[in-house]
Amino acid sequence: MMEGGKIVYKICHISTVHQPDDIRIYRKELLSLSTKYETYYVNSNNRNISEMKDVNLIVFKKSKNRFRRIFIDTFKAYKLAKELNCEIYHFHDFEFIFYAFLLKKQGKKIIYDTHEDLPRAILSKKWIPLIIRKPVSVIVENIENYYSRNFDFIITATPHINKRFKNINEKTEVINNYPILNELISDGNSSKKLNQVAYVGGLSSIRGSKELAEASMLTNSTIKVAGATNDLINKNRLILLGQLDRNEVKELLSESLAGLITFLPEPNHVNAKPNKMFEYMSASLPIICSNFQEWEDLIIENKNGISVNPKKPKEIAEAIDYFVQNPNVAKMMGENGRIAIEKKYNWEKESKKLFEIYYDLLEEN
Repeated sequence: MMEGGKIVYKICHISTVHQPDDIRIYRKELLSLSTKYETYYVNSNNRNISEMKDVNLIVFKKSKNRFRRIFIDTFKAYKLAKELNCEIYHFHDFEFIFYAFLLKKQGKKIIYDTHEDLPRAILSKKWIPLIIRKPVSVIVENIENYYSRNFDFIITATPHINKRFKNINEKTEVINNYPILNELISDGNSSKKLNQVAYVGGLSSIRGSKELAEASMLTNSTIKVAGATNDLINKNRLILLGQLDRNEVKELLSESLAGLITFLPEPNHVNAKPNKMFEYMSASLPIICSNFQEWEDLIIENKNGISVNPKKPKEIAEAIDYFVQNPNVAKMMGENGRIAIEKKYNWEKESKKLFEIYYDLLEEN
């Protein structure tokens, strides 16, 4: 498209799984790209979108039934995306992979942005009967591998996922889900700190909800959970805050002594790099995390946390109590984490890779 004598490229992101204000898709990728391109986002939406800006959001109502979402919503998204006639289509969900291939066949540039190691994640999906999880995982991996060979670029959220896809398509790059540099930074006023630790994000049984609940009965500190959870109630020192907006999350972290991320050792967790870990660091909080090798390596390298066995609530409670009893250590570790964010783990550095990918693909036109 021509605008003021210049070519303005149109790009489109597509998701039928993630919310329209998803942090990685909207707040990081789309808002960054909107500074250079005419940017669209096709999404199945069931949430308030009044705060979105700078991106042309095209929504349709999300199906309540999982299988209708997979088979009906993806077709609706395909039709809407195709009508936009963009130069690049950037999709985020495996269930759209066939329609992405159709768009590729129509001469469009296709980017597959894979946020998780889906075949391994399937092994922990409770809605899939246990007896068929392994066969489903194998089928999904074969489908994903087949179509991914044909796409113009694969973006992965972690080095572990990147290693797998690099063997399938050499045009693969990891864009880590690191935090926006100054979004959650606190003012460093330790007098604001309360006798509490925080967990931000969805919380389920495989993310250690039961163990956190038990840990709350073994400590005199409060554990505040900001996010959706279906199997917990407010009890003892466990306080469920529900979904918070970003300003509320910032306030919660500024008042907390440490950030919790004690996922259980499921196949899709041990090699993950959860965004919340780096958000805690961004807010100058020390981390209490699961003792997975990669997570331990990170906190040892940056001297910014304690690792625990996520299956042992007593260890979680002891780590919480340690930071309560040693606020100077907590402050020092939090500052170490913030320094690491400023030097290495921030979206501003990662976004440069995203722009390079788009530039290279559009130069091929």
